[in-house]
Amino acid sequence: MRRAGRRARLQIAPSARRRAARRAAIHARFLARRVQARNIGAYIAYGSELDTQPLLTMLCEEPRTTLYLPRITRDRRMAFQQWFGGPLRAGAFGIPSPVTGPRCFAGALDLILLPLVAFDGAGSRLGAGAGYYDRYLAQAPRHRPFICGYAFAAQEVDVIERAPWDIPLQGIVTESGFRRLSR
Repeated sequence: MRRAGRRARLQIAPSARRRAARRAAIHARFLARRVQARNIGAYIAYGSELDTQPLLTMLCEEPRTTLYLPRITRDRRMAFQQWFGGPLRAGAFGIPSPVTGPRCFAGALDLILLPLVAFDGAGSRLGAGAGYYDRYLAQAPRHRPFICGYAFAAQEVDVIERAPWDIPLQGIVTESGFRRLSR
């Protein structure tokens, strides 16, 4: 299923990818305002993922919003580190991460926009397969941020088997808009 999700992303034409990234960014900004998110976790798109550059630009311009990006630590855990729009350094798996900035624990984030390979209408998702987001979110049992996937609409599938440790999405943002997912 991961292969099919990645293939769906690769089949989108470059001009359609650019349009989708701009549209999804507008929908995500609307969502952030709707849930009154102040501390937002996002990510730098990698490979064929939906481009997050328009999203990051919009979020950096939002007043009273602090943006955090994921970073894989030496002990192979994920942490979100504040990003001011400055330089990034290739981290684990070659994914750009902030060079400096304070970390944010899962319970302090209001919204997390996360990458995925595929998703379904019940909030199940397939990520890259390493489980970083599920382990990170499991650290926030009391106040969990609003968990939202960020992907192309073409990445939706009928059903994804959910493992007991999988933390479901509450919503999805695509170029078509924001949609709350049934859990």
